[in-house]
Amino acid sequence: MMSEGYDREDSHHWDSSSPGSSSSHSTSSPRSGSETDSTIPADPFENGGSADSFEIAPNLACWSSKRHLTTGNPSPSQFPTHNLPPWRGKDSKLKTAHAALILCLNIGVDPPDTVKTNPCAVLECWVDPFSLPPSKALDAIGKNLQHQFESLNPRMRYKTYLDPSVEDTRKFCVGLRKTAKDERALFYYNGHGVPRPTPSGEIWVFNKGYTQYIPVSILDLQSWLGSPCIYVWDCSGAGHIIENFNKYAVKRDQEFKNLHPDPQSASNYVPFMDCIQLAACAADETLPMTPELPADLFTSCLTSPIEIALRYFVLQNRPRISVTIDEVMQIPGDLKDRRTPLGELNWIFTAVTDTIAWTTFPRDIFKRLFRQDWTVAALFRNFLLAERIMRNYHCTPRTHPPLPPTHTHSLWASWDLAVDTCLSQLRDLLDTQKRRHQAEAEGKQPEPPHQYIPSTFFAEHLTAFEVWLSRGGSALTKRGPLAPDPALFVSEGDSTSEGYLNGEQVESPTSLEGPGARSSAGALVPRKPPDQLPILLQVLLSQAHRLRALILLSSFVDLGPWAVHLALTIGIFPYVQKLLQSPATDLRPVLIFIWARILAFDPSCQVDLLKDNGYLYFTNLLAPGDLSRLNIPNVMEHLAMCAFILSALARDYRSGQVACIQADMFKSCIFGLESDDFLMRQWSALCIAQMWDGYDEAKRIGVELKLHDKLNSLLLDVSAEVRAAVVYAMGVLLGTSGSADRKQRGGGGMGSLLSKTEWKHMKLELSLGMGIVLTGKEDGSPMVRKEVVIVASALVHEWRGIFVIAAWIYWEQNRKWRTKVASGNASLGIGEMDEDDYLDSGESIAQIVSAWASKAAEGKTDRKKSDYRAILSSFFTILTALFELTVDPYPEVAAHARTAAQLNATHVAHINFVKLGTAA
Repeated sequence: MMSEGYDREDSHHWDSSSPGSSSSHSTSSPRSGSETDSTIPADPFENGGSADSFEIAPNLACWSSKRHLTTGNPSPSQFPTHNLPPWRGKDSKLKTAHAALILCLNIGVDPPDTVKTNPCAVLECWVDPFSLPPSKALDAIGKNLQHQFESLNPRMRYKTYLDPSVEDTRKFCVGLRKTAKDERALFYYNGHGVPRPTPSGEIWVFNKGYTQYIPVSILDLQSWLGSPCIYVWDCSGAGHIIENFNKYAVKRDQEFKNLHPDPQSASNYVPFMDCIQLAACAADETLPMTPELPADLFTSCLTSPIEIALRYFVLQNRPRISVTIDEVMQIPGDLKDRRTPLGELNWIFTAVTDTIAWTTFPRDIFKRLFRQDWTVAALFRNFLLAERIMRNYHCTPRTHPPLPPTHTHSLWASWDLAVDTCLSQLRDLLDTQKRRHQAEAEGKQPEPPHQYIPSTFFAEHLTAFEVWLSRGGSALTKRGPLAPDPALFVSEGDSTSEGYLNGEQVESPTSLEGPGARSSAGALVPRKPPDQLPILLQVLLSQAHRLRALILLSSFVDLGPWAVHLALTIGIFPYVQKLLQSPATDLRPVLIFIWARILAFDPSCQVDLLKDNGYLYFTNLLAPGDLSRLNIPNVMEHLAMCAFILSALARDYRSGQVACIQADMFKSCIFGLESDDFLMRQWSALCIAQMWDGYDEAKRIGVELKLHDKLNSLLLDVSAEVRAAVVYAMGVLLGTSGSADRKQRGGGGMGSLLSKTEWKHMKLELSLGMGIVLTGKEDGSPMVRKEVVIVASALVHEWRGIFVIAAWIYWEQNRKWRTKVASGNASLGIGEMDEDDYLDSGESIAQIVSAWASKAAEGKTDRKKSDYRAILSSFFTILTALFELTVDPYPEVAAHARTAAQLNATHVAHINFVKLGTAA
């Protein structure tokens, strides 16, 4: 069918020539000109005008709408997005659900290879092991350690093992893998009471009598724990473990690859090199022993970052601030309550560390470590703090995969400022709290609590983001060291991107290499993304700043597909999905806008939109009724976006079609078709098309609601986009394909329509096709005429038997007309002869038509021979119109029409009477 020749995806494309355009949801810009084409201004001196009274008319651009340049086809794009890396993680289902926490402290006995300072760091998990008997101290430390890890992910199952023997170690490691199954397991090792790891990477545990240190090789651990795993090594010389672990992991993976060369047999294998590791220091380094810090500084940074960060800040700024370490530990609030001082600091810390990681690490590493697993993300956010603090004490924490250093990142200054702002109010907070407790104890009326002044961190960074947008955020620039890689925008082995310009297929250079293309150094690319994008994500959690953050986010995603991809990669999607449950009316315009951009970039989000009934947010807005109830500015334009969102939900997704039908979207679209806004009419028609595309039940409901009559009434709409959308919707009803997949074939006409007889079914399809073809073939817009050709091709394919007869009659007419021309008696042009003309034009034509009509009407009580002649006349008229379109002045329309005509000619060539006629 010809429908495969028309790219239906244009309604989901940005015009790359205008990165700041807001036309991502329309075949043209939402307000790209008036309802009709601009015309040349009239003579100003007409009707007695004079030069003195002449007012210069505005310089209106004529024929500059997108439809005039591309005719509904994708524009040549400078930055194709088909090669952008996927924003969803490949192993997003891989979670950490089980953990083993091993403590080898041997309280009271120092390891033989360690010489401690005096005084020395003693706190383990914020417990002084010498303040309690050794056995009780070890239990208390173990409980605190589990509690600290639970603050990272309370859903995980933790089990603590205190001073284990080698037999116990093997037993619980094997049990951990058995329990975790195919999920990632967490293995934490604290070796402060045993010798440092050996150069070959062996760690130490105890024998059963605690009289000897027993080594455990990395090879054994790998065999017991398997893969995938995440390891945390808190001991001196931990770098030895990572080095040897990776060496053995490479060997194991290579052995497995040699034994299983077939990729299918190795599909479920998780390489040991994919294991994640965090180590406290390098191979030649010793853990810090500063008495003001805990002995397990690395663990404290990973599991209680706010406490250790505050303590570190006080130690670094002791001469300047008057707050003591003990007072810092009394900051009021809850880590989970962002309205309290402690919760606000935790919120800011999360935003700072996320932003540092986003701006420093490669995108694939960032997604893997910070967006796929809650536990892994928390550990690596806190690892950034560990690196900053421990480097100040001559320790260099290590990781696998290796990460670039972040301890000098400029955002740490913003974190210090936020901590300083909080601590400057701490003394007043504590004093007021103390006086209140004292007054309550004495039975007096307590004074009001001290009013805590929130930090301006988020407001300031939102302002910075706004400045980035307002000072050329959408501009292209020459490639610099921090600009996106041009290779991201080019498919492997593909140096060009196809598009259409003025109806002709063109190629645009995208490889930045080769003849005719700009050099890689001189190519224009999007600017470096704003550093505040991860902070914007955190601000969405705050009701006070949420609206402003969403407005800035909507401005950012409007820059183009690359901006949407960045926003999705940073993790914005779960937040905007959750906001669909919000009843706040002020969020409606920006949520509609953002969701329109997301679905235009990645239609697969339709599955997520269906979850938790998120699509009802948009169906409720589109429900017929008083529009003032919505409280939305530019309400019709936003409702048109809602129609686009629901059309994207239904496209190529049967569950989405069913959901839209159940939400009574057909009636909502009828309301939209009656709108005065051309964009609303356009997308209401397109939404109808997607709902009944390849879905017989939806077509039946639409026919019962007489949607086809409503669409027919818009075939003469003043807007070319609306006319094209209406013809598109009618074409899908008649069997063309509305799929984004070009391999998806149409066919089947209007479906089963069991409530109608075959005769009425055919007459309905024929009447709709006649109305579309006769009205649309003379349309001034080539975009509409192209859709008419697609509808005609669908009819030719569906009713090819009758079209064969019509084509044969046309062929005979042509032969008869040429005979008359040769004899000089031609009075009518080919295709202008009526029924009597072609019945009188030759004995063979009249006989065949009469015989066909008689045979078809034989035994039928509800139709006559004349009815079939009328049907044949209608098919003949459609075929004649198709032939006329083969010489359309617009090349693309003519090419499509010729393809449909050739399809009909192929059918005719296989009919026997054609050969008889030729022989005659």
